[in-house]
Amino acid sequence: MTDPRLTRELHPVLRRVRKVRWLKSLALGWLILAALGGLMLWLPPGLPVGWMFVALGVLIAITVAAVAWPRSSDRSIAARLIEEQYPDLDSRLLTAVEQQPDFETGRYHFLQREVVSDVLVHARRRKWGDSVPGSRLFALRAANVASVLMALFVAMLLFSDSRHRSAEPLVDGQPGAAEATTGYEVTVEPGDTEIERGTSLLVLARFASKLPANVDLVAKDESGAVERVPLSKSLDLSDPLFGGRLSEVASDLTYHVEFDGEQSDAFRVTTFEYPRLIQADAQIVQPTYTGLPDKTYKDVRRISLVEGSELTLTCHLNKPVQQATLISDSGTAVPLEVGDDGVVSDRTATFRPVESVVYQLVLIDEAGRENRDPPEITIDVVPNRAPELTVAFPGRDTQVSPLQELTLQAKAWDDFGLKEYGLVLQTPTGDEQSLVLGSEAAPDENVELDHLMPLEDLSAEPKDLIAYYFYADDIGPNGDVRRTFSDMFFAEVRHFDEIYRQAPSQKASGTGGDPCKKLIQLQRQVVTATWNTMRRFPTDPDQSEQEPFSEDLDTLTESETTVLELTQQYQQTLEDLIARQFASEAVEHMITALEQYRLSRDSGTVPALAEARIAAQAAFAALLKLQAREHLVKNSQSSSQSSSSQAQRQLDDQLKQLELQNDRNRYETERQAQRESENREQLQVLNRLRELARRQEDVNQKIQELENALRKAETEEERRELERQLKRLQEEQQEMLRDVDELRERMNRDENRTQMADARRQLEQTRQNVLQTSEQLRDRQVSKALASGTRAQRELEELRDEIRKETASEFTETMRELRDEARELADRQEEIGDKLGGNEEKSRPSLRETTGNTDLAEQLNEQKERLTGLLDEMRDIVEQSEESEPLLSRKLYDTIRESRGDRPVESLEMASELLRRGFPEEGRQAEQVARGAIDRIREGVEEAADSVLGDELESLQRAQDELAMLTQSIEEELTRSDPEFKRQQPRNPQEQQPRNPQEQQPGNQQGQQPGNQQGQQPGNQQGQQRGNQQGQQPGNQQGQQPGNQQGQQPGNQQGQQPGNQQGQRPGNQQGQQPGQSPSGRGNRSPSQSSRSIASAFDGGSQTGGGHAGPHMPLTGGEFMDWSDRMRDVEEMLTDPDLRSAVARVRDRAREVRIDVKRHSKQPNWKLVRTSIYGELVELQEMVAEEIARQQPENDLVPIDRDPVPDRYSELVRTYYERLGRQRP
Repeated sequence: MTDPRLTRELHPVLRRVRKVRWLKSLALGWLILAALGGLMLWLPPGLPVGWMFVALGVLIAITVAAVAWPRSSDRSIAARLIEEQYPDLDSRLLTAVEQQPDFETGRYHFLQREVVSDVLVHARRRKWGDSVPGSRLFALRAANVASVLMALFVAMLLFSDSRHRSAEPLVDGQPGAAEATTGYEVTVEPGDTEIERGTSLLVLARFASKLPANVDLVAKDESGAVERVPLSKSLDLSDPLFGGRLSEVASDLTYHVEFDGEQSDAFRVTTFEYPRLIQADAQIVQPTYTGLPDKTYKDVRRISLVEGSELTLTCHLNKPVQQATLISDSGTAVPLEVGDDGVVSDRTATFRPVESVVYQLVLIDEAGRENRDPPEITIDVVPNRAPELTVAFPGRDTQVSPLQELTLQAKAWDDFGLKEYGLVLQTPTGDEQSLVLGSEAAPDENVELDHLMPLEDLSAEPKDLIAYYFYADDIGPNGDVRRTFSDMFFAEVRHFDEIYRQAPSQKASGTGGDPCKKLIQLQRQVVTATWNTMRRFPTDPDQSEQEPFSEDLDTLTESETTVLELTQQYQQTLEDLIARQFASEAVEHMITALEQYRLSRDSGTVPALAEARIAAQAAFAALLKLQAREHLVKNSQSSSQSSSSQAQRQLDDQLKQLELQNDRNRYETERQAQRESENREQLQVLNRLRELARRQEDVNQKIQELENALRKAETEEERRELERQLKRLQEEQQEMLRDVDELRERMNRDENRTQMADARRQLEQTRQNVLQTSEQLRDRQVSKALASGTRAQRELEELRDEIRKETASEFTETMRELRDEARELADRQEEIGDKLGGNEEKSRPSLRETTGNTDLAEQLNEQKERLTGLLDEMRDIVEQSEESEPLLSRKLYDTIRESRGDRPVESLEMASELLRRGFPEEGRQAEQVARGAIDRIREGVEEAADSVLGDELESLQRAQDELAMLTQSIEEELTRSDPEFKRQQPRNPQEQQPRNPQEQQPGNQQGQQPGNQQGQQPGNQQGQQRGNQQGQQPGNQQGQQPGNQQGQQPGNQQGQQPGNQQGQRPGNQQGQQPGQSPSGRGNRSPSQSSRSIASAFDGGSQTGGGHAGPHMPLTGGEFMDWSDRMRDVEEMLTDPDLRSAVARVRDRAREVRIDVKRHSKQPNWKLVRTSIYGELVELQEMVAEEIARQQPENDLVPIDRDPVPDRYSELVRTYYERLGRQRP
């Protein structure tokens, strides 16, 4: 018996456990009674269903009482509930409950008393009654009340007289038709009704008593065509119901039911259509400043127009509507009215979009029906960009002589053309000279500005300062001329000759630098910052710009004040009168500049800022004169410096604190990031063009097949089916037209407009052919659609090739093909060598050559020809790349030169001849020499290719990291939205590892992809040290004995990498990607570097389980980001199979996304799990194996590993268990 004290503590929980079981049983009993009673409602009239219901209730009550009766096992159930609520009991309560006193003494021994005492102490400290929460009891009571009400409601229906009356069907709230004919009483549903055009109609005929043998549905449409459909009898023999379906109702019709020579009344079916957009056309009136012709686009969903354009949007609808409105995300509404042409089914709106926006077209017809899936119309407003000015030469401040001729060069570009461009010179006297260098540049034209500035004509003197900058004029959005300036640069006029004398040694170490030079540098930065502020605010700032304008002026004021104080301190150290005079001039100009800064800030206007710049520049010129004078003083009056050396050292310290950092590296990093961004955009465009060309080719093939099938179609049913396929094909072509518009909009972005202007114009022409194909498919002009589609495919391929040439290096494709040829040659030679080795083991000495050796000799001859061709190609590339790619040329030349010593061609020829003449042993030796030489050629070609294509291993690792994040995005979306996927996932981390390591399947953990932890995606565990699992000793896996690999084959070397998980790839730690270092080395892998860079750009670390993938890509708003990153992965991979696998997954995701957007419903999650998520996981495995193949430190690589079949899994598991027990 259990200790009485423990029984008292368990009693509250025990009482609640029994109450829960009682409430559950009672609620289930009521529900079963209600369900059975509901079924009784369909029994034939005349049966005592009321008393049957009562008897059934009594039987269920007895069953409930038997199930809910208290049991002896309830105490153990209560103990388990308490253990689950308080895990710190550690099964002590279950142990205490099972204890029995000694049979002879009737008392517990010491250990039993200790266990019971610990449990009682825990019971006093914790509330065991919470193990069965009161909320659970409340929910069960509420369920009982609901089930009782349901049972009572069913009982009322059973005992009422209404069930004995014939029920009349209702159609839209009105009684349906029930016609009594001779000998039959039939009710036809739905009677008179309305349905959507193109949907199916279900017709039911219910007979009261007598049943006919056959029942037919007869339907007649407006054209007089009659369709007869036999109705099927219900499978329930007691149910007098016949049913049938009209597959598609295309127009209004009448129908009736015929049976045994009789028929029911005729009923009418009225069809309707929801309002729907058929096609949207856009007419764009370009602003006059662009000089571009007006444009018209048919069948658009994405419209790209210039700032200030007038847009006329015409929506062709399937029928007249009462209201048509464009509604933006912010709630802005644009009504559409009937156009001037009077077509009531067309709605038009004319407006000037001021910003990019996405509208939804909401349609409401005369009956109040609203379109179910409002289409989206995206309007992208392209701003009128200011001209781009870049100073090409000299591009920095320079020192010139008074007689020098300075060459000034710049480049200018504008999206809609330049009106004028030129150069502005600021002479030493303060006057400005404007030099017009050209006018009327075409849109998107790169203009080069070149001017030779003779300083002698400017009467420049030593110590003078000349400033210059370029300008370019275009037409702004308001129609006025807009002027844009370049950076300002300075030319300091130096003396013809400069004297450099060595200062006395005791004075040389007295200062840490020239304070005057540092003051000049600081004042130059103040002038430049002032000029940049004027460029940012060419006119007086408005209300929204006042805050940044004031902040800039505060910064300028503070900087100028600091330079002023330092200049005044430096002035105190000067003893030369002329130098003091220059310093005084600089101080006066700085004070004037400060006054103008404050005035500009208080008034919020720009003119005062221009005066401040002139004053700051004058101070800069005065400091330059001070520097020249001070240079002579230092060489002639060294004795006067000793008294002020201490003051100069203090001034040096202050200047060093104020000195700004050199931003050259930052600018270089920005330029590099810009180049990488441009390259990524080009690859994205190239990938889209490649996809569009492939999809257009597929559509063309389907069009041709349908054209042939339509010619051969004989029956009307076949033609209807082919027309349905043609309609689906037209929808696919329309979707491709949307993608072309999206690509055109991408090319029109700011970062792409300059470099993709020609490609954008070509894509405009291609769009016309894509549109014609769609329209001709809609009009059933299959032959013309095939011709237009072929033209579109050809133009897309030509544009793809052109972009690829611009994106790739000159030798990119050549080296990729050469590398593939070298690898294929080496692999083929390896196969021949293996066959020769197999012949050595199997064959006996023979006087005549065998047939196998003759075949191998022919294969070696083919290898020789291929090797000769490969070497010839390498020589051609060496000659062609000598100037443009010297590193590539040198590496290929070294490879060719080294191969001459190996003589692989001669070795292959010798091996072939020896095998043909019956000397296999000598032939094998010659083949081994040739094989080694071919391997070295392959390695040399790969190394040379890396200099052009980049490191393939690093690209694979970056692709692996990106795939891991993209897969995690899909996994998170499945976890949020798919209940079936959530049920398949482990509930807590403890369930990821089996309690007994020997319960694992050999080679994989349970439910795990090969080579990964259970439930873990292939990829790095972020925030984890490489080579070790978090919280785990290095070299050992969780649940594994140190030094032993569970399920390991005998014969493994003792020096094998410790830490290989069961079923894991050799050389990888638990949760580690193949290709990573198996130990915590100091070297960072490329993937880690990629994550560090990504972390820097994202503004946070990606470690610690962070997730950088798109959120909800399939049903949310980040599908484009997910798709673009999948395209990036495709471009990182070089293997055609891997690239096609990525493209296949992206296409399936695109199809799912189209269905989500088109039908506004959740996707088929089962399809997502299998064809997207499962393919992504498998793709990661393929990439991981490819990395493992190329990783040099991996000796063992699993190739084409298949899972153990289910029927053998238990045998294999038993084998490994026995094998593990036999190991010491």
